[in-house]
Amino acid sequence: MGNWNSERRTLEELWRCRLQDARLRLDFARNYTKEIQRDFPNNEIPSPDGAYAQQRAIRGENAALAQYRRVLEIYTNLVTRGEIPAETAWPQSKTPRREGGKDRTGTAD
Repeated sequence: MGNWNSERRTLEELWRCRLQDARLRLDFARNYTKEIQRDFPNNEIPSPDGAYAQQRAIRGENAALAQYRRVLEIYTNLVTRGEIPAETAWPQSKTPRREGGKDRTGTAD
């Protein structure tokens, strides 16, 4: 039984670190979106580059938020209910995979 508690604490710490990582990525994405919005204010005539940059920044922020929510749910269920997440719950690659011209969020470039 002591072994199970040790394994659970290790698993909780692993997912706590993943949650912190997801939070940092979300903070970075939000800051990047704000920076793009400062560079291309809405009251100016929109340029194609500015509109594209804003769309990409918002997509990145939305993807980071979705990842944060997913990891938060996994961590919460682990800590409060003792639900062990599946091995596939954490992607092996931290960069979005591209499939058929679309990123993980399903949006095309």
